[in-house]
Amino acid sequence: MIKSHYLFAAVGLLLSAYSTHGQESIEIDLSKVKFERNVNPTGYCLSFISDFQNPSPQKTFAQAIIDSRVGSLRFPMGTLADNYLWQTPGEYDNSSNGLNHRVATQSKNPGSWSDVNSDGTFKDYVMDFDEFVALCRETGTEPVVMVNALGHLHKNSIVNYEQLKNSAVEWVKYANVTRDYNVKYWEIGNEVDIHMNRADYIDLLKDFSASMKAVDSTIKIGAGLCWKKDWMVQVVDSAADYLDFMVVHEYQNETEDYADYKEENGEYIKQVKKAISAIDNAPAGKREKIELLITEYNGGHSSNQSFETDRNALYKALVNFEKLLNMVTCDRRLTYTHFWVTHSPWGDRLDVSSADAFTYDNELTALGYSQMIAGRFIKPQILDVERVSGYVRGYAALNSQDSALAIWLVNKNDTTEDACLTVSNAPGLGHCRRWEFTGDSATDPEPSWDSVAAFAVSSNEFTVSLKPFSITVLELRGGEPSNMEPDTIVYFIDNVGNGDDT
Repeated sequence: MIKSHYLFAAVGLLLSAYSTHGQESIEIDLSKVKFERNVNPTGYCLSFISDFQNPSPQKTFAQAIIDSRVGSLRFPMGTLADNYLWQTPGEYDNSSNGLNHRVATQSKNPGSWSDVNSDGTFKDYVMDFDEFVALCRETGTEPVVMVNALGHLHKNSIVNYEQLKNSAVEWVKYANVTRDYNVKYWEIGNEVDIHMNRADYIDLLKDFSASMKAVDSTIKIGAGLCWKKDWMVQVVDSAADYLDFMVVHEYQNETEDYADYKEENGEYIKQVKKAISAIDNAPAGKREKIELLITEYNGGHSSNQSFETDRNALYKALVNFEKLLNMVTCDRRLTYTHFWVTHSPWGDRLDVSSADAFTYDNELTALGYSQMIAGRFIKPQILDVERVSGYVRGYAALNSQDSALAIWLVNKNDTTEDACLTVSNAPGLGHCRRWEFTGDSATDPEPSWDSVAAFAVSSNEFTVSLKPFSITVLELRGGEPSNMEPDTIVYFIDNVGNGDDT
């Protein structure tokens, strides 16, 4: 379990005017608003098969999501959802009496897994669509649905093309007409640029989009791509009238180990930049309206074998955090991001994989903490900050309505770094609260998340001492810090609608 406790220390140990460490500079100008957000862009790609598998977790899955303070959830998943049907074909009229979700074929994963009954339907613990929507409502998160676009191509599939399209149409009808769930985001296919012919997919995208919007014209349709730039360009060129958002996936392949990460100055968002470029070349009137969703990404899961051997560790959380902050601060059209994955369905599900956000008991892993640290503090105004200063990375976001400023500082180095912060065009800094995420080593599988008591800030220039391989969060606000608990958070969005910021 991740170590979490409070640290109460003298301010002089935290904000120091003098230091023996090398000093880096981060300038934050509150007048330099890059763009504004109206949603919390952080989220998770669910694992419909394994998220509800533990019959008696120490913490409910819903509470784990609430504690993470993310803004969106993707269902059912990615690759395994290529073989997912939300309801057994022919039973759509009975959907209100209970869903009978199943695989399209038992010849492809997860059709032969123990999670699937002999008739192709899923076991009771596997999350169905109604349970997903209930989860979103309980956690205050935006639902994003991935629609199977490959089911008709599988060996021994029970559906042909028209039946697969009809399944998508009936899904929208059930969700937004029968149940009035008001699900807006519908992603057509998963990583189709790896699995399909491009012309065939563009035809399918247009056909599915028109048919699904005939049921509910207010839904948003997305193209479920992965990484191929020519696909991104061609989909936008050929299907812009049928497209509301683009999807790409952003796994990291730049870093092999901590030593490699320590010296890396890149942003880890190559696919995001490709997609933004493709959207920028959309027809006039479309480029500002097409959104971008990253429905899978992970900083700790890679095709580099040596990177995998360190499992779910601190430096992977730092990679993931940098990737996430670089995504959500790059372009206002990037609406949601979904970390893959909550609980990996592959391997030993009782163990923590190199990709998991949560343990089997729904406690945060190292990677999960990197998600929470972004989601809990994100605010509407994204500030334009020069992010790189030596081994230090800086990001900032502002809520101008209550003068709350969040600053994230990453120390990639294996020694302490001092960051000289200059905050300009601030009406009054007042006081600051501080949190730290770090560990005993770069490969620590159980890093700590520490909260420090609030303290006064008297100058717009001050120095913060950053521990080795760490994330430090500062929240600055005007006024006095009286009656303020050290772990009190001012959230960007109150996910659960209770008006509570503790």
